[in-house]
Order: sequence, then C-alpha cells, then structure tokens
Amino acid sequence: MMKGLFIAAILIMAFLGFSKVLIAVTEDWPPFEYIEVKDGTYVELGTDVEIMRKVLKEMGYDLKILWMPWARCLRAVMMKSADIIFTASKTPEREQYLYYPDQPLGYTMNVLFYRKGRNIKYETPEDLKGLKVAYVDSYYYGEEFEKLPLKFMPVENSYVGFKLLMRGRVDLVVEDINVGLALARRMGIIDEIDYFPKPVSKPSPQYAAFAKKPGYDKLAQEFSDRLREFKKTKEYYDILKKYGVIYF
Repeated sequence: MMKGLFIAAILIMAFLGFSKVLIAVTEDWPPFEYIEVKDGTYVELGTDVEIMRKVLKEMGYDLKILWMPWARCLRAVMMKSADIIFTASKTPEREQYLYYPDQPLGYTMNVLFYRKGRNIKYETPEDLKGLKVAYVDSYYYGEEFEKLPLKFMPVENSYVGFKLLMRGRVDLVVEDINVGLALARRMGIIDEIDYFPKPVSKPSPQYAAFAKKPGYDKLAQEFSDRLREFKKTKEYYDILKKYGVIYF
C-alpha cells in the first residue's frame, strides 16, 4: 500500500512539473490585449496575448490571464498574487516590485484624440492651454505629457474618457494611437473623432514585467532573450499585421 502511494505521489509531482502555469494580469486594451465573445465563448485576443503565449510556450510555460482594471493589476503583482503584468511601462516606482526584461513587447505612442468639428489645434504646447484632457489615473504617459498646460481629468479607463469626449465633458482624450483607434471602432465613434499626429511624448517601450519572486529575475531574462529572437521571425510581423497595428 505504501509503495502504491509513493508511486502515485511521484506521478502527481511529474504531472505538475510538466504543467507549469504562470498567472498574468492585464486589462482590456485592444489591439494589444482584449476579449471577444465568439459562438458564446470568451476568446482572448491581441498582439501581446499571442506573443506572450508563443514565447512562454517555448520556455515550457502555459499562460493564465486574469482580466481586471489596471490599478488592480499593479496591486496584484505588487502583492505577488500574480506572476506577470502586461503591457506595462517602466517607472522607478514599479521597478521596486517588478523585474523588467531587457526586451520590450513593443512601443506605444500617445496622442491626443478630439471630436471632429472642434476648432482646436495642437502645434505648440500653448495651443492646449486651458483644454481639459481625460487620462487614465494609473497609466504613465511620460514627463512631457505631464508638463503640458492642460486641465487633467482622471478616469478609470479610456472607454470612460471617450464617452466624456462625446458628451462634451472633456476636450481631449490621451491614449496610444493604436488603442485609441481600436476603442473608437469598437464604440462606433470612429467617424466622429480624430487625433493630432503630433505625439504628446516620445514612443514608450512596453513590457511584460515579472513580480519579484525568487528566481523570477532569471525568468525575465530568459523571456527577454527568447522574445528578441522571436522578433526576427516572419510570424512576429504577421501577428502585428493581423491586428492592424501601426508600429514604429
């Protein structure tokens, strides 16, 4: 009997060893990561979702994604209840509780969206003086954006920001160019909004960052190395093309 239990325990340990799962947290942020319902089933989609799964699979890991507001995502990795957060900017504050790979998943470029028909322009910072902009409170947009002479209105997410824009409650919404266009299409307002091509900050690298758990510094480095190699493949660019991502 004891021998049978011992063999069963070995088999369970072996099974668990081949079923390594990493828990990632993120929020709905198309076209990089989002959920759609297809035939009554929730499907996880997006460039970064596909890239993450591909690279981690090569490392021997399966990926389980938990979807929640961004502020909660940050708390989850800070408290180490999640292993990875994506897609995240690098800041000194976040580096206190996250291991960042050298290689980013990609880059974002934040621009200002406005409602068509508004007589506003953005050629110099002074053009924006007194205008009200909606921004997601827990996002990092860069120091250049923070210095603009705008009136800042924090919102939970950019969906809320665009709703306020359409109601005339704010003049502008700041968002990554790809995300803003994707959200506008989803909300059915793509023909009613436009954006200034002049970015509010430099293109920002975005990462899959790992919680500061034992050994995760090496895990982040291996992920970085494999991601760098994956970016050299046609499959990587096919993923970007599939989602219509503007890359720079």
